[in-house]
Amino acid sequence: MERIECQVDADPSKVDFKWSFSNTADRHYNVSFTSAGLRSVATYTPRSARDYGTLYCWGKNSVGEQQMPCIFTIIPLGPPETLQNCTSANVTMHSVTITCVRGPVQDSDLKYNLEMFMFLSTEMMYYTSSPRPNFVITNLNPGTDYLFAVYAVNHNGKSSPVMVRVKTLDTPPTEGRGTCSNFLW
Repeated sequence: MERIECQVDADPSKVDFKWSFSNTADRHYNVSFTSAGLRSVATYTPRSARDYGTLYCWGKNSVGEQQMPCIFTIIPLGPPETLQNCTSANVTMHSVTITCVRGPVQDSDLKYNLEMFMFLSTEMMYYTSSPRPNFVITNLNPGTDYLFAVYAVNHNGKSSPVMVRVKTLDTPPTEGRGTCSNFLW
């Protein structure tokens, strides 16, 4: 249920309100609301695709009716936007940092997930979640090709994943130091 507030400036301040709803298929005045003084609050719950559209609110006092209504567009929220510019950094033999840029739309329950796979494998090896699209992954194997799927999640679903391929550094070469012992018998 959404609470939508309509406030007007009026003198005299005794104001009566009316609300209406409209979309491409329907228009009606069946909107539940309460009013007090210069403010009216509608309670509106979209239940199907037909419930999305525009709410209008007008105030009226003894001088006259508001010429242009307050307009509120009710749109369905969808899954979050796909992350942008996901890159790997600080690649070592055993760790990597994956960082992405989040979209401009932020909501309170947005979180970011990372799934790790061996390259060319469908078996997930690791999963983590974060309030920011930044991840440090450790305990990786040297010289191994990994694929990371990074995506945003909210209560309406998840974004398309962004894939980041990373190969950890190979083990460092060992220096060829040997010892030679001459034994005299």
